[in-house]
Amino acid sequence: MLEVSASATVDLSIAALLSVFAEPALNLKWNERLSEQTLLHAGNRTVAHQLYPMPWPLTDRDFVLTCDERVDERSRSFFSSCSSTSHPAFPSQEPGVVRAELVRSSWSFTAVPGSESTHVTFSSAVDPKGAIPRPLVAAAQRLGRDQLISALVEEARGRTPSPRFEHWAAAADAQGQAGHSTPNRASWPSAALVRTARGVVAVVRGVATAATARCLAAGNAAANATTAARAEAVLAAARVRQRVRFAEPSSFVSATEGEGEWVWIWMRRLSGAMWAALGVGGNGS
Repeated sequence: MLEVSASATVDLSIAALLSVFAEPALNLKWNERLSEQTLLHAGNRTVAHQLYPMPWPLTDRDFVLTCDERVDERSRSFFSSCSSTSHPAFPSQEPGVVRAELVRSSWSFTAVPGSESTHVTFSSAVDPKGAIPRPLVAAAQRLGRDQLISALVEEARGRTPSPRFEHWAAAADAQGQAGHSTPNRASWPSAALVRTARGVVAVVRGVATAATARCLAAGNAAANATTAARAEAVLAAARVRQRVRFAEPSSFVSATEGEGEWVWIWMRRLSGAMWAALGVGGNGS
């Protein structure tokens, strides 16, 4: 089971963030690794089917899920929780796709008193129903820490605040004018830092949720440790370079540096796809 959590205080109003998050149809906008989504309204709930392509050697994953939301007017908070479900409209027999399980995914948004900031938290656990190399799992957790939140913030900037939550923004303005202090926003990186981080983790964006961590083969511990150490070295070197090259393995022939660069690209693509799967759901309600 792969579990992950992240939190940040962002310099954007809760009404602006929810203009994106609370609209399931916009999940494709801020989770670039989500390739397909079908929403089915069944009675008083919505069931979502989502497909996440995976780079070689992993098999594509899909999810069928449903979400619940809760609003707390007093604290100006919005909560969303999602989990896997089943529905006859989405059978799990599509060739070349593994039906993964979203054990849980939860998001919370709370307006910061006296400001236009919002505190966002996210946690998720997913069972991908397949073997995944342990070093790859570690890379996905390390590189993707706040990428889902930053992707949501980027998509929400400049959007018209959700009419459903506009009164929360008005309440924040009133509190600010009454003399409430504005909290320190240093906990959220500047746009430039976000862009730099995303240059290193370019393929990591996403909604989301999780994936189990099992080695592809029973392999011995020493071999796994060596693989992890090599992967860490390549990732560290790539972070220093702060650049990303997109190329197929055939583009790098015998040069040692080329081979190292290809390993980085391969790890980046795989960890990015895995992290996007951590954001499964977004808000499928």
